Amino acid sequence: MAFHYPDHGLGMDPSASSPNPSFSQGSAGGGGGGGEREKAAVAAHPLYERLLEAHVACLRVATPVDQLPRIDAQIAARPPSLAAASAAAAAGGPSGGEELDLFMTHYVLLLCSFKEQLQQHVRVHAMEAVMGCWELEQSLQSLTDITEGT
Repeated sequence: MAFHYPDHGLGMDPSASSPNPSFSQGSAGGGGGGGEREKAAVAAHPLYERLLEAHVACLRVATPVDQLPRIDAQIAARPPSLAAASAAAAAGGPSGGEELDLFMTHYVLLLCSFKEQLQQHVRVHAMEAVMGCWELEQSLQSLTDITEGT
């Protein structure tokens, strides 16, 4: 079973993996199954919980605080069979083969790196917003000849 994940412009070398149309997005994986076998293999992998945690961590970076409970509710509402399968796999179940192990490891690392990039992006733009507000405040003070505290 070959797993292909597109580059998405996140700093991965697209030549490092060999594309496999049976697992690409939108492919049925051999006849209308929608990749169910691959999805089950990923969900049963020992790194699945870590993958899920990394994905959620990315979502939390720039999600407004009032929307965070929606993410928590979505995680809590996942089917019990998926949660049980991933918990059993994490406890030492079969890994799914070397190719899946490599895919899962790279995907978790990719998401961790992406989270750091997102955090940096949010910090930079937050600082730009603070500086912009400070400049507006300075302009207002110069226009009105009013300083803080008077």
